[in-house]
Amino acid sequence: MWSLVVHPASQDLSIAGKRAGLAGARSGLFMEQIRIIKEMRDADAGREMSIDEILEVVEYNGFDVTFTGGDPIFQADAILPLAREIRSRGYTIWCFTGYKYEDIAEKTEVAPLLECFEVLVDGPFVESLRDTSLVFRGSSNQRLIDIARSTVGVPVYWEDGFGVD
Repeated sequence: MWSLVVHPASQDLSIAGKRAGLAGARSGLFMEQIRIIKEMRDADAGREMSIDEILEVVEYNGFDVTFTGGDPIFQADAILPLAREIRSRGYTIWCFTGYKYEDIAEKTEVAPLLECFEVLVDGPFVESLRDTSLVFRGSSNQRLIDIARSTVGVPVYWEDGFGVD
């Protein structure tokens, strides 16, 4: 099982965006996400979607994409065609994984997928390290890795002006 989540970076609901809230012009996707999550809770609801159908939703909404849930790295081969197509259409991809960058960067089955990501949020969420002041991550052990600037075994942290290390 894997999930595709569109992140709200620089949108109405993000601390980085206009903070217009649910009334904002770009908040409709948030409500669509809520509907989909509710469907996913019901084992009989929802449906499989082809790559073309997913791309249609992404393009219709014009949002960048985040892979999360069910650790996408477990399914690198399965989501690689989708990730490549998303990138070829000019969208960025973030990925959340419980793995550390150094542990997966050398794996030949994962490397092509990593190349599709702008940012890899690595490391498991650890409740005892929970920190709500962090941007785009939940615990202080998690890192924001700038994939394009990183090399195998040498992660470079993503920075965007929010004070993120």
